[in-house]
Amino acid sequence: MNVLKRVLVKEVLRMAFRDINKNTTNGQRDSVHGEFGLCEDWHSVREQVQVWLNDQDNESVIRKLLDGITVGTKWNKSSQIDETLLDNLLSFLRGQLVYCIDKVVSSSYLTQEFLSERLANAGCLPMFGFPTRVRNMYTRWPRSGNPWPPSSGVIERDLEVAISQFAPGSEIVKDKAVHTACGVVELAPQGSRVVSKPGFVPDLNHGNPSPMGICEHCQAVVYLPGTNNPAPGGVVPDIQDCPICQNHAMRCLDAREPRGFISTLSPKDFEGSFDWSPRSSRPFLGIKDINAQQKQVNNVCISSFADEIISINDNGGKGGFDLQKAKVFDNNYSGVYAEDNDGQNVTVGGPSFRIALLAKRHTDILLVDIDNWPQGVFANPTTVEGRSAWYSFAFTLRMASAALLDVDASELDAGFRVTNKHGIPSGSAFLCDKLENGAGYSSWLGQEENFKNLLIQVTDDNSISIFSRWMDIKHSNACDTSCNLCLRDFYNSMYHGLLDWRLGMDMIRLACDQNAKVDLTSNWGHRENPWQNVVGCTTSRITKTMENLGYKTHINVGGLNVYIHKRPQILIERHPLWTDEHPVYQKIVMLIKEKYPKHMIIPMNPFVAIRRPADYV
Repeated sequence: MNVLKRVLVKEVLRMAFRDINKNTTNGQRDSVHGEFGLCEDWHSVREQVQVWLNDQDNESVIRKLLDGITVGTKWNKSSQIDETLLDNLLSFLRGQLVYCIDKVVSSSYLTQEFLSERLANAGCLPMFGFPTRVRNMYTRWPRSGNPWPPSSGVIERDLEVAISQFAPGSEIVKDKAVHTACGVVELAPQGSRVVSKPGFVPDLNHGNPSPMGICEHCQAVVYLPGTNNPAPGGVVPDIQDCPICQNHAMRCLDAREPRGFISTLSPKDFEGSFDWSPRSSRPFLGIKDINAQQKQVNNVCISSFADEIISINDNGGKGGFDLQKAKVFDNNYSGVYAEDNDGQNVTVGGPSFRIALLAKRHTDILLVDIDNWPQGVFANPTTVEGRSAWYSFAFTLRMASAALLDVDASELDAGFRVTNKHGIPSGSAFLCDKLENGAGYSSWLGQEENFKNLLIQVTDDNSISIFSRWMDIKHSNACDTSCNLCLRDFYNSMYHGLLDWRLGMDMIRLACDQNAKVDLTSNWGHRENPWQNVVGCTTSRITKTMENLGYKTHINVGGLNVYIHKRPQILIERHPLWTDEHPVYQKIVMLIKEKYPKHMIIPMNPFVAIRRPADYV
């Protein structure tokens, strides 16, 4: 439906601007998204567009247009357009479209010059795959506005990549030279001249209408009230109480979107090595009131909607980069901000501001939340095991979605969002389309029948299913966390240390059935529990590691491995998703206390034991 509405709006606006016969480009180059003129000219044609939409003579044109673009869809049967759909779309065009455009034009976060391009980035028009989020890093200061963009001295990257690779201090190699990024600027042609514009949106002369808060404890992302001034440089960002987990651990970031980048303009010869410093974050889904309808599928609640996915480079947890106004070759240019550097061509002075680099992408999103948890089982997003479970769940869904849709997995992003549910931090996995404005994948997966098929794609016990391939003895015996044959790929390399295929499958099993047994011993159908490959014998890797750490006595109590140290200290091995309230764990604790009353009892799980055995020293 969103795609249909975007195509309809695009064609309606094209016809409206054609009939108005307004030359809105003012002699400038056209946009690939449509010839609707500049954003600054919108208010001069706004009323004429509204009149065109309200004109009854144009209703037949819109009807004919809708007939054409709905051919072969569920809304056009027997060559008859759905009258309810027509009425709803006409109501939207006449009553809401102009106000939607007003909102987009006045947005302080949308940076596009042309109206059509800005509407496409806001999700009002089709994107058509045009690379309009590309950001340039200028390695040579251009002297002429013709040709534009310059044929040399420029390196291009998509915005989400640019906030890492072009971040101040990062180095990038091109044409046998090493270029060091140092700041931000937007350059544009003005006749034969080149003019500079503010390198950030919003400009550093203004406050930030929507700073971000990121909790270091629960990983929640929260939109904060606006500020009147940019964050001062040289100062660690404020730490506030997180509204999700209530811990004093939320960093407040002045995050702004860069419009372009500049290097030190002092390249060095490439001699085989360079410092590359990508520091952007994972994709985030912030905390907003989502009005999308939730649907119950097995033991999950799913919802699909369009929203913003954000990525932030906060300079490795420092809150951002300290940027100052900069001179280029001792000349003052407005809007140029840079970090202090060793070069002589870009110099800085004046007050500094600590700014994080922000990338936003409007796209389709599928949110997946476990509905009911068994007693004593929970993926707590404040723990490393809980975060691993949510990431593994999300990337398992991503892999299955790619197979079901017959697309490459890189067409989708995956992650998890943290909200406050029943008074505690709770996670939700999400999938989102990689393409701006969405390709329809997440919306399609958000339909009940399609999501059921997605779960079947994972759990069906046949030779080609994900379940069968991962449970194959060759894989399950060799892979104790994750590998390139299961969850790992190039695009999720930042998560490799967290991903665990066994946890991912446990989450899938819970999504299918709230009564699924989540433990280290119970069979999965007719197959042996894969956790047994890790913990199930006296010669297992974990058992040997515990012996080397001084836990010489190893016994089995009620099906759980118990490791006894002479200190005295006892480890009870349990499933990574078990909490202290799990009835089996509580029963074992009581038995151990009776037999070893002087020993300190510590829960141990194989997820941590494999990755960080020293935690149990």
